[in-house]
Amino acid sequence: MLILYDILYIFFAICYFPVFLIRRKYHRGFLMRLGIFPQGIIDKLKSKKIIWLHAVSVGEAQASGTLIKSLKEIYPDCFLVVSTVTKTGNKIARNLTDKQDLVIYSPLDIGFVTRRVVNLISPKIFIIAETEIWPNLIISLAEKDVPPILVNGRISSASFRGYKIIRSFLRKVLESFSLFCMQTEKDARRIIALGADENKVKVTGNMKFDILNAQNLNHNLDLSLCENEQLFIAGSTHRGEEEIILEVYKELNKDYAGLRLLIAPRHIERTQEIERLIEKFGFESQKVSRLTFNRETSGRRQVLILDTIGQLKGLYALAELVFIGGSLIPHGGQNPIEAAVFYKPIIFGPYMFNFSAVTETLLKAQAAIMVKDSRELKDECTRILNDSALRKELGRRAKEAAQENTGATAKNTNLIKELIKMGVN
Repeated sequence: MLILYDILYIFFAICYFPVFLIRRKYHRGFLMRLGIFPQGIIDKLKSKKIIWLHAVSVGEAQASGTLIKSLKEIYPDCFLVVSTVTKTGNKIARNLTDKQDLVIYSPLDIGFVTRRVVNLISPKIFIIAETEIWPNLIISLAEKDVPPILVNGRISSASFRGYKIIRSFLRKVLESFSLFCMQTEKDARRIIALGADENKVKVTGNMKFDILNAQNLNHNLDLSLCENEQLFIAGSTHRGEEEIILEVYKELNKDYAGLRLLIAPRHIERTQEIERLIEKFGFESQKVSRLTFNRETSGRRQVLILDTIGQLKGLYALAELVFIGGSLIPHGGQNPIEAAVFYKPIIFGPYMFNFSAVTETLLKAQAAIMVKDSRELKDECTRILNDSALRKELGRRAKEAAQENTGATAKNTNLIKELIKMGVN
């Protein structure tokens, strides 16, 4: 079965390669994905006790930050290797780790590639964040007596439907795991239904709630806001949403002269595209990285674009109102917890299925507002902007709902410690 999987994987990789080049996704670290590492990295890996943490992209890397800190406190002599798939996730991981740690790109899930990388890294512990099940990587680790550990595991409805099609194949892969730390009871039931040993499945919560120590977030960036100005942040937006946001903002701007908009695209390489959209709606665009304060040009005709990585969650501290992107289109939404840290009123669209448990928590606590379309978004923004008491109450509820769900990192860390004591790894 793995041979067939390899053939299909290589076939699709070859077909996708032209798209990969057109979208300019090639980078210097891509050779690592083929198992080709610079000699400096190879030398750095020699004779080390290695903990290997895999976090696919930005969200997984950020959620893993608290776990990284905990593991380094417990095992100070271990060398940490963090692997990611995306370039942005790689940058975030570098910010979360120390200089002596190593951040790499994960191997493509082809048998001979994963075996080479596993032999090279030879970890004592392998931890994978959320639910990225790469058959060859998992089996290559198991062959070296390194049973993988899954933390912050979740399985969306769409993923569950897809995994069920290959359940007989997937069961053999899941047997290699030593522990599954799932976010919710629903996630636990789904992973068991796919073939995981129920004795290895634990419900520990969502580590993304453990970013709550707001004092450690950098929110000192100066946006040159005037005293009478209020900031509306559209965070982690995707293509198709900026037009909606700008349309709503144009209407709001007629009644709220002091309302400033900051658009933070999920992918900063779309900055030029968003600049053109802003100009199309009759506003001036201003990149945060090149922000210069000029009272003649700032204010109601200027829209800010966050074109840097890692600053959004800190900037939420400055916002009066937050919209969570990826939710007005069928993308699945982005993480609303980061805005809740700073007591902010939160609005998102109907497509939050990638964060269904978090969304349910916030809505149940009446700590966030879900809108269906641009009309509802404008109406709710207007209601919140007109009512300072409502803004404070929504923010208070959001913070409390998030605080009540902290502790997943500590639970996961303790379970990992117990496994190591038992000699599983």
